[in-house]
Amino acid sequence: MNKFETYLNSLDKKNIILLYLSIIIIAVIVYYNFNYGVLSKQINTNGEKISFLQSKVKKVSSLQEKLNNIKAQLNKLKKQNLSLNEDLKYLNLLIKTSSILHVDEKSFLNVLKDVLQNATNNNIEASYTINKSIKDYVVYQIDINGKFSPEEYRNFYKFIRDLEKIRAVKEIKNLTFEKKKDVNFNIQLLIWGIL
Repeated sequence: MNKFETYLNSLDKKNIILLYLSIIIIAVIVYYNFNYGVLSKQINTNGEKISFLQSKVKKVSSLQEKLNNIKAQLNKLKKQNLSLNEDLKYLNLLIKTSSILHVDEKSFLNVLKDVLQNATNNNIEASYTINKSIKDYVVYQIDINGKFSPEEYRNFYKFIRDLEKIRAVKEIKNLTFEKKKDVNFNIQLLIWGIL
C-alpha cells in the first residue's frame, strides 16, 4: 500500500486526473461489458421465447384454418342434413299417403262390406249412399243414415269404434243425432283412393 501511495504522491495533478479518468473508464467498460453479457443472455432467452411463440402462432393459425374448414364442412353437412330431413319428411308423407290412398274400386267394395258387417254385428239399422268425387285422388263418401233404440247406445259406440279401426277410413264426420222413439243418426265416412 505504501508503494501505491508514494506512486500517487509522485504524480502531478494532470496525471492524477488521467489516472482517475482511466479508472472511471475501466469501471464503465467493466460495467457495460457485464451488462452486455446479461443483456445478451436475456436477448438470447427472449429470442428463443419469440421463436417458440412464433411456432405457436403458426400452429394456432394452422389450427384456425382447420377449424374454418371443419366449420365449412359442418355447414355443408347441416344443409345436407336439412335436405335429408326434407327428403325423409317427403318419404314419410309418401308412405303415409300410400297407406291412405291404397283403396281402389275393388278394395273399396271390401271396405264397404266391412262397414255393413260392422252395422249388422252391432244391431244398427242403416241405409247407405255412396258418392265418388275425383280430384287429384278419388274420394269415396259413404253417408250412413240409421237408427237404433236408446238401450242400444253401447252397440252404437262400438259401431263407431269399429269404423275408426278400418284403416282405409280417412275421416268420420257430421255425426248427428235425432232422438225420438228411436235414435236417428247420420254419419259421413270419407275414404281416399287412388285414381
